[in-house]
Amino acid sequence: MADSSAVRLSEALGISEETVMKHYGVKGMKWGIRKKRVDLGIRRKGQEIAKKRKENQERKQEERQTRTRKNTETYRLETDELRAVVERMRLENEYAKLVNPKNEKRRNAGVQIVVDVASGVLKSVATDYSKHVLNNFIRTYDPTYKPSSGSKKK
Repeated sequence: MADSSAVRLSEALGISEETVMKHYGVKGMKWGIRKKRVDLGIRRKGQEIAKKRKENQERKQEERQTRTRKNTETYRLETDELRAVVERMRLENEYAKLVNPKNEKRRNAGVQIVVDVASGVLKSVATDYSKHVLNNFIRTYDPTYKPSSGSKKK
């Protein structure tokens, strides 16, 4: 019936049957939703991609389980699990040091700079403070004492 009403409408508007657009869709299919490639049948390349995705998902799941095991309290772990976690963490730390040993050198260099600057500042502060304390001590016993300005005149 719908087809006949469309024909009647096209005749009333003077539109020929060749210029009328008809839709032959899939019954029950929603507008704007396409079938997945899996439903259409995947080719060999698609199968490889699907296999890689599945492997990645399995690997990520295993990593999540390892992380949750790392974060659990140690008394809940079996001895073998705890040994495996400790060994893994030790290996990760060693690997990080092997891959990027410059960070350790940079950090040591930074620490040395801070120590040098701090020791220089502390020496000058300590010297000034000791001069001040000694001058006050001498003034208590000799009110006429005048401290030298620190520059020697020849």
